[in-house]
Amino acid sequence: MNNYKWHLVIITFSLIITAMVYAISENHDAPLFNESTKQNIQELKLLSLSDNSSAAGLTEEQRKKQIARLIHKIEQNINESSQNSTGKFGLQQKIISIIIVLIFIYLSFVLRKLLATSKKIEESNSRIKSEIAKIQMTFTSIGDAVITTDQHGFIDYMNKSARKLTNYPFDKEEKPSIKTVFKLFNEDNFLLANPVEQAILEDRVIKGKHNIFLQQHDGTHLPVIYTIAPIHDSKSNIIGTINVFHDTCDTHKLTKALSWQAAHDALTKLPNRLLHKDKLEHSLEEARINKTLLTVFFIDLDGFKSVNEEYGYQQGDQVLKIIAQRLLLMIRDEDMVARLGGDEFVITLLSFDNFEEITQALKRVTKTIAQPIPVGSDELILSASIGVTSFPNDDSDADTLLRHSNQAMYIAKQKGRNQYHIFDVKSNQITALKEQQRNRIEEGFNNGEFFLEYQPKVNMRTGKIYGFEALVRWHDPDTGIVYPDEFIPLCEDGELIVFIGDWVFNQALKQLQYWLKSGFDYHLAVNISAQQFQASDFIEKLDRLLLAYPDISANYIELEVLESAALQDTKKVSEIIVACHERNISIALDDFGSGYASLSYLKQLPANQLKIDKSFVIDMLSDEGDRAIVEGIINLAKIFNSQVVAEGVESGEHGVMLLRLGCDMAQGYGISQPLTADNVLSWAKTWRPDPNWLLWSETTWDISDFPLLIAHSDHLSGINNVIKSVEQYNSETELFDLLSYNHCRLGIWYYNIGKSKYQHLPCYQDLEQPHKKTHQLGKKLLQLCSDGKQSEALKMIPELIKLRDDVLIKLNALQQGILEQKK
Repeated sequence: MNNYKWHLVIITFSLIITAMVYAISENHDAPLFNESTKQNIQELKLLSLSDNSSAAGLTEEQRKKQIARLIHKIEQNINESSQNSTGKFGLQQKIISIIIVLIFIYLSFVLRKLLATSKKIEESNSRIKSEIAKIQMTFTSIGDAVITTDQHGFIDYMNKSARKLTNYPFDKEEKPSIKTVFKLFNEDNFLLANPVEQAILEDRVIKGKHNIFLQQHDGTHLPVIYTIAPIHDSKSNIIGTINVFHDTCDTHKLTKALSWQAAHDALTKLPNRLLHKDKLEHSLEEARINKTLLTVFFIDLDGFKSVNEEYGYQQGDQVLKIIAQRLLLMIRDEDMVARLGGDEFVITLLSFDNFEEITQALKRVTKTIAQPIPVGSDELILSASIGVTSFPNDDSDADTLLRHSNQAMYIAKQKGRNQYHIFDVKSNQITALKEQQRNRIEEGFNNGEFFLEYQPKVNMRTGKIYGFEALVRWHDPDTGIVYPDEFIPLCEDGELIVFIGDWVFNQALKQLQYWLKSGFDYHLAVNISAQQFQASDFIEKLDRLLLAYPDISANYIELEVLESAALQDTKKVSEIIVACHERNISIALDDFGSGYASLSYLKQLPANQLKIDKSFVIDMLSDEGDRAIVEGIINLAKIFNSQVVAEGVESGEHGVMLLRLGCDMAQGYGISQPLTADNVLSWAKTWRPDPNWLLWSETTWDISDFPLLIAHSDHLSGINNVIKSVEQYNSETELFDLLSYNHCRLGIWYYNIGKSKYQHLPCYQDLEQPHKKTHQLGKKLLQLCSDGKQSEALKMIPELIKLRDDVLIKLNALQQGILEQKK
């Protein structure tokens, strides 16, 4: 720019001189230039201004020579002209003529340069416009929302995604303020400071990631993450901002679902230990302020183990659900009931006026639990041992209150069935009792009463056995087999848990070495307690064990750590995991999802494997929420490049669903119950994978067709329940509720997804009438019973069985037909 200013000064000065010269020339008889000189000057100007020599048939070198020739001719003409002039004016004429020629040449070159520069500016502007168009096209096509503003925070651009997310009718002419369009709130619905203004004020990039909600134009709140960056000119001045953001609805929903699961019992949906503790702390604080009573009932069902043994775990779970619902119905809104695990429940009662009310509440609880529960054809009557403690008589914190009520429950159990005990702060009976139990466990451990069983883990996609998980058992001579969830919690307060853990690890490696030497290529997983895993000498012990079993390659060893234990001290646990990785030992987070608090923890724990908690897997076929959690964990494992194993696989259908969701590894009673070491190899020789696993793993079935696969078990279960209900019907029993043919899971698939995809197949059409008739006849039998005509309904059961079996045949034909179509 400065060069152009100098050019203008020189040009102006030159024009003044030229005007003066012409004025002088007009006052003399002799002309300043003859006609020949004027013609040469004109040619010189044309050549100097030309920016395209080739257009005139000249090369650049020829153009320069031509200019030099013309200058020489002009000089000659001026010399001749000056010779015709005499005196002082002749000399002046010569000097002035030369100056004028030089000025013309200079002006010509300057003008030529200005024209070239102008052309470059036009080309540059064109390129800039093209780049701007490309940028706007990019902003329009990307999935993220983009908003740009000027330096005052007024919007000058919104792409399609931004208009959609904000739901704001953007007008370029209006240029609304970013504060109007981009309003952000926290999870407590408080308006946040606008980050665009912050980015401008602080001249830095601003990012928002967690629990931030964008208020759309209609007032709806949408979870988002965003990045806002200032835009600078060439002198680093802020000239605007760019805001890139997108909604996180799916992630937010998954996080909320995981958070809910982390705080609730998967079976009964009651608050779990974690949520109960949080609420108890809050209620205790209120009781201190208001000086009111707060009472804790610790409930343990008497002899519940025998229910599982006699009726099976599935029926046992149903009984626990019924107990949970009954307890929930009997308490007030301000009270709380939680399930801590197994057959243990806790009730927290608030704002009682005296101990008489507490006693009455105890009677209501025992009466509620004692109500008959139908189990198959039997009626089950339960009782419970209840431990009680109350604030302010027991002036303790929440953890201590729960522990005291638990200790009181043990004393109640010693009295016999259906007893309760109120905690006595001054008494040391409970401490002595727990110490006595720990001593009995330690005695059994020292007497060699502990042993290991091994539960298989298989790859459902390949149909191969991957390995086993070592599980500790206690063979108590007085009570029989005791499972770890019954005695391990009593050991966790002291060193006994570490002694047991070290023994389990050593025994498991001894067994693994035997398998490997025998030619069986199995991996072995060992459960490690939090105390054992975080002990200062854990890695030292691990190295000693590896030296003691030199025939074992470390990559066959897997250590399973409870997710809840890993979350206690993520930094320390992460360091131990890294040390294990350096020794080629794999780490699995066990019961994953049951204690999940934040997705960020997974980044800090570089586990090789995630084991999905069985509580999610067991009900995933019927519970869409559980299935979504399982799918979410599988996707998380993929993101963090971790292997995923599903616990609680109890049927072939479970395996098929897991395969479709992307989980290949599984263990559970549907594969095998835990085995003694002597039975492992014989089981491995005879085990065969479920045929449906291989069938589905080698095809491209859509997840939408899953109801067709499990239709066999669905159909059998439904119709068999009808038959059982008819055969066992009496005036006091409740009849089974059979869904209509178009509302059962198979029917919904058949008349929607199935119809749109497979109605052209004859085998699809063959299924409709048998399925429809089966449901209609089933409903008829149930109605006959309801009308008091059970004997008539019983006569029609063979016809129902025939229809049921016909449907199974047609289902198999439809599956095969669909597979043939996919080939």
